[in-house]
Parts: sequence; structure tokens; C-alpha cells
Amino acid sequence: MEWICRSIPFLNIYTFNNIIKKRMKRIYLFILLFSTIFNCTAQTIELHFPSFSGKEYTFCLFKGGERDTVQTGLISSAGNATLIIPNEYKNYTGSGVWSIEQFGSVSFIINNENFRIVCTEPHPSDETIVYENSPENDFRSKKYSSEQELLNKIQTINYGLSLYSQEDAIYTVFEKEILQLKTKFEDLQDEIGASQLYAARFLKILDFTNGITDRLLQSDQRETGREALIKTFSEKINMEDLYTSGVWSDALYFAMELYSDETSLASSIIEILNRTSSQPVFEDLASDIIKLTEMYGSFEARAKIASYLKDSGRISNPQGIIANAIESLTSGSGLKAPAIGDLDLSKKLIIFYDSQCGNCMEEVENMILSYPKLQEKGYDVISISANANKGLFEFTSKNFPWKNKLCDFNSFDGENFVNYGIIGTPTIIHINEKGIIEGTYAAVLDTGLIN
Repeated sequence: MEWICRSIPFLNIYTFNNIIKKRMKRIYLFILLFSTIFNCTAQTIELHFPSFSGKEYTFCLFKGGERDTVQTGLISSAGNATLIIPNEYKNYTGSGVWSIEQFGSVSFIINNENFRIVCTEPHPSDETIVYENSPENDFRSKKYSSEQELLNKIQTINYGLSLYSQEDAIYTVFEKEILQLKTKFEDLQDEIGASQLYAARFLKILDFTNGITDRLLQSDQRETGREALIKTFSEKINMEDLYTSGVWSDALYFAMELYSDETSLASSIIEILNRTSSQPVFEDLASDIIKLTEMYGSFEARAKIASYLKDSGRISNPQGIIANAIESLTSGSGLKAPAIGDLDLSKKLIIFYDSQCGNCMEEVENMILSYPKLQEKGYDVISISANANKGLFEFTSKNFPWKNKLCDFNSFDGENFVNYGIIGTPTIIHINEKGIIEGTYAAVLDTGLIN
């Protein structure tokens, strides 16, 4: 390098310029070659939406309940845009959503296909969008449209049946038609189920989230339908597929509504976690389910799931909500209540709340109304606030009729919240005369102390 620097002054300007041009040409060719290789390996999606030229767009992919914006840009004057799957999402299989400024969004399946989406109409819809070179999206679009068409017809015929009695001649016509539609619907479900495409599994997930079973059931077969949906959730839905579907949260919320007892819920979740091989999916599923059990007041299920997680060997260093749930095992039913300063904890109801939470303050009001009856039974109340603002805490707690109104202004990181494994509010702890925890509840009425 030193020799080159000393030689340059002795070159004439013509020779020097030629050397620079050759070197720049080599650099340009290298960049061009690198770009070509990158574009050949990276998955791309071409879009042609001429009615939206000049509009801003965002492109998002999904990880559980999170939506990750991986690209933003402007649609060209010709209505074109190119989406590139980033390297961190290489081999991503799931849903993508392309959102256009002041319009809405277009969702599609991504599964290692380089394809093109075309819509020449000013109002994109399933009918006006065309997918080129994408078996996944072509399957999803056609089968979804067929299913919706059948369901709409079935709804219409059912309405017709409700207008006539079995003695009317037209009733028989409707009855025959509904049987034919039922057969077509179930044949379609079998066809979707037989496909190996991600789009087929996505449609099954979407059906589950909307409460649609593989077999059409009568209105008086709701319990059968509920059992079928539980079976779908616990045995058939692949959590890795759900994780990237874009309906992760919707599906988990819906699943929580299906279970009538906490033992079945915990058993299903543990079974699902056992067969979930992806560690990120495993951890996010565990975390989100624990949040939901807290929200629904399913503390028995939460304890069973937390115990499984503790013994599973798959979470070596529990953090956040999972750590709190595992910590709560040391303060669960049948265990001695963790100390709260030097307070006597015999025959106590402890209510953990946040004064900025509507449900919490509603439950605090219920506790205030129930306080005289609790006193008659020899119980007292301790309230522990998640407030971080002293003024707000003092204002909202000043009229509580009990003596012990606590707040350390550390919110959910406060000592008492951590010791009792509280991850959501309102939470009520029932402690008996021996200082042993009888149970954890979401409402004072659930304690059984108030008739």
C-alpha cells in the first residue's frame, strides 16, 4: 500500500484516470453481482395497484400477538411496489399484511413463494384481487370464498325454514336444500383438511376463531359444537402455524371462553405446550395463557400451568409474567400466606387493585359493600394498590372503611405483588384463621364468604 501511494505522483493523469475507472467498474460489478444474488435468494412479492400510486404503505409480519413492521415505502407512479422478506424472517410461513395509507390493508399468505398481487380496481376485495404464481393464496382465496358463499346460503335457508311450518310444501324444499348445502360444506371442509398447504391450515384456524366446526350442527347441538371446538384447539391446531397467522390473540381469547372448568383448561394447555417444539412459541404461549388465566380469574388453571412450566426444564431463567406465576406457587392454596410487614394475616381478604383499572374499582366497591358482612364473620380487609402516583393512591383510597390501605408505589414490582405472584388485577386472596391461603379469586363473591 505504501508503494502505491509513492507511485501515484509519477503517473500521468490519463493513466491515473484509467486505473480509477477500472477499479470503480470492478466495485460496481461486485455490487451488482451481490444485489443480484441477494434478490435471487430473498423472497419477493410484487404488487400492482395503479389506483393507489403515490400512497404510503407498510408491510408487517406476525409473531404471536405482535405485529412487526418490516418495510415501509411509497407506491410508484405506475402503481407498483416490491416487498422483500428480510433475512431475519427467512423461511417465514404465515400471514403478511400490506397496509395502504387512507385505504386499509390486504392480507396474504407467505410461504417461500415469489408471487405477484394485482388489483386494477379502485376498491380492492377478494373478488378484484388476483394472485399470480401463488398456489397458497389462490387456494386461500377460492376456498374461503366458497365457504362464505355456502354459509350465507345456509343462513338464508335456515331463515326460510323458521318462517314456515313442516306442513307447508315449501318447507320440504328448504329442508332438501339445506341437506345438499350441508353435504357441500362438509365436502369442502374435507378438501381443505386434506391439503398440505399452509393456507389450508390457516383456514382451519380462521374457522376455529369464528366458532365454525368441520360439521354443521343444529342449534340444539351447542354443547357438541363446544366440545368439537375444544378438540380442534387442543389436538389439531399447530401453535407454530397459529403464531404467524395474525389471529393469535383472537384464537387464545376464544379458546378461553370454551372451557367450563379449570382442570380441563389446564390439561389442554399443558398438552399443547408439550407438543410445541419452537422455544419462542412455547414461551409466548405460556406467557399469554398465564395473562388470560389471570384476566379470567382462572387461578387454579394458572397454578397447574405454572407448576408444569417450573418442572418442564424448558425455561431455565423465568422472566416477567412467567416468573411471577412460578413465584405464586409458594403462595397458593394450602400454603402459609407470605408476610406483609408485621400485620396479623389471620382471617383476611387481601385485594390487589389498580385505581386506574375500571374492573378493579368496581370490585373495590363490591368489597366496601361487603365489608360489614365480612366483619360479622370475623374477617378484615387489606388493600394493596399498584399505583405509582402517591396523590392518586391517597385520593382513591381515602374512603376505604378498613384500616390497612397499602401502596409502595412500585406497581407490580412491589414487594407484596411479587411475594404473592400477582400479575393482574383485581386479585383477591382469602386467608383463613391459621394464616393459610384458602384460595385466589377475581371477585369477592367468588370467595363464598358473601351469600
